Amino acid sequence: MVSKLFAHSSKALFRVFREEGGAFWLREGQSEADYLDCHFIEDPNTVDAQGFTVESVVPTVTFQVDDIARIDPARAARGDEALKTKGRDKITVGGIRYAIESCRKDGHGWLKATLYRAEDDDA
Repeated sequence: MVSKLFAHSSKALFRVFREEGGAFWLREGQSEADYLDCHFIEDPNTVDAQGFTVESVVPTVTFQVDDIARIDPARAARGDEALKTKGRDKITVGGIRYAIESCRKDGHGWLKATLYRAEDDDA
């Protein structure tokens, strides 16, 4: 009973606390980007190599797999390969274009992707 009551709560929370303006997903071979609701975070990352500490930011974005399935059902079914890496797919958030470094489906209807800023030759 309780599980039925809260079954859709994560989707509702996602819609309330999503990124303002969302993201635009430009798939490989497409000329028009598709809109996706997302959570976008620039996670701080500290790297310590041989006594030198470097602080950097790792942009990550989270999508609902259902949203990806509405645009491209075949891609959504691929799980961890729903977003193509190596500069083949692009995500634009807040006017900044990113390429996908990696993506992972969590089994609960969410897909989290690690991004990097796309270079001019990646665009």
